[in-house]
Amino acid sequence: MLRELGSELSFSVVQSSVLVFTSEQSQLLVILMAFIVMLVIEDRHACAERPLKAFRRHYLTNISMFVFNSVMMSLLSVYSLLTIAEQYASAGLLSQISNPVIRIAVSFMLLDLTLYFWHKANHMFNFLWMFHQVHHSDPSFNVSTAFRLHLVELLLTAGLKALYIIVFGVDKAVVIISEAVITVFVIFHHMDVSVPGEKWLGRIIIVPYLHKAHHSTLREEHDHNYGAVFSIWDHLFKTIIEIRPAEIGLRYVKTQDFMALFLLGFTRFQSSRH
Repeated sequence: MLRELGSELSFSVVQSSVLVFTSEQSQLLVILMAFIVMLVIEDRHACAERPLKAFRRHYLTNISMFVFNSVMMSLLSVYSLLTIAEQYASAGLLSQISNPVIRIAVSFMLLDLTLYFWHKANHMFNFLWMFHQVHHSDPSFNVSTAFRLHLVELLLTAGLKALYIIVFGVDKAVVIISEAVITVFVIFHHMDVSVPGEKWLGRIIIVPYLHKAHHSTLREEHDHNYGAVFSIWDHLFKTIIEIRPAEIGLRYVKTQDFMALFLLGFTRFQSSRH
């Protein structure tokens, strides 16, 4: 009897582990497929010509940072957002909404709004900008720029999302979908392309030309357009700007190799941010 019980428990644990593994791997697969598709589209329809040598260097740096961050997040055993969702899905504020469709929609909108304020905070507070400046240091705006993130910023963002899940009680399935959709949108709005109907779309979502302005070298320009998915927050809180930046990146960042950028995250920002 104990042997049978042990077998059942073992099967349940393995089944649960496979479910989580499959969910996370499926999420990663969707993101990688989206990246490849957008990479091909950008290569064929890029707004600006890119010197091959510089293009390769920026891509290599950004992808290296993505791989490093992924490995470190795994080695540090960062508590899975899915595990947190499993524990708190029925205890948060959104658990009071009985209609699942409304609950999912409200959850996604609130997460996007939370990320809007978090992004804005990364520009307002010097300690947060110290890490966020790594993302803005890329002088070559392209889909790989979406992956140029400092490890500390990723850890802080993961902590914020964990708190969000606990407070609002977000279901695991919603976490998986939200993470995938937001990441795909982030890759999308880093594409150096013109999107058909972008002026109209820009009233609702963040499109490439809006986010490109956010990567301007000028602080009065890059301190705008904070949205991750929806641009309605920028319209609502008067942080929207529609310009074509003359230059991309941060003028005070000269080196573009991986180690220099990692150390840049621990360097006090330049007061001009130009």
